[in-house]
Parts: sequence; C-alpha cells; structure tokens
Amino acid sequence: MSGETGFPSPAQGYEAKAFDFNKLLVSNPPATFLMRAATSALAYKGIIPESILVVDRSRKPESGNLVVYCESGELHCREYYRKGSVKRFIDADGNEVPRKGKIVLFGVVTKVIHDV
Repeated sequence: MSGETGFPSPAQGYEAKAFDFNKLLVSNPPATFLMRAATSALAYKGIIPESILVVDRSRKPESGNLVVYCESGELHCREYYRKGSVKRFIDADGNEVPRKGKIVLFGVVTKVIHDV
C-alpha cells in the first residue's frame, strides 16, 4: 500500500506560482527602460524622489500621459497634452512648462514603483 487515500488534495491546481515582475510591469521588453525620479515635482501623481519609473519608448504619447523628455541635455518627467499640432508639458501646478530648447520625447511612463 502506498499510503495514498485515492483522493486528490482539494488545493491541487492552486499551488503558488512564481511572480514574474517582467510580465506584470513590462509590455515591450526591448523598448522598456527604468529610470529613477530625482525630485518631488510629481508627488501629486505618486512619484516621489527615488521612485522607479517604467518607461516604454515604443508607446505613442496621448494627452494626460506622463512622459520623459530630454531638453538641453536634461531629462524631465511631466504630463503631456496635445491639441492638434500643439504639444504641451504641464508641471505640478497645472502650468505649461516653458521650452528652453529642442525637446526630444524619450518615452511614456507606464508604471511607477516606490518604497513605502
């Protein structure tokens, strides 16, 4: 006798599966980058200093998205708005960020990770 009762465990099929953060956080691995926030300028959006931003370079930004862009050699994260051909970047106070040079869009923020 093997010691088995002949009945399967009621928990069979519900075993804990490994958590795959890549599947949870990344939709396009070759185009995804992680960046660390340096300021609290977007605290109202849940982004505090040292937050990790998951940025997807393959996504086309839509109005209301948080985006990372490069201006004068510096990276910035702001809300993006577009009306027709006019593109605007909005700060925490709801004001348009004045442009100081050429802006190159880096990608769209898809997730934010931070310590509690």
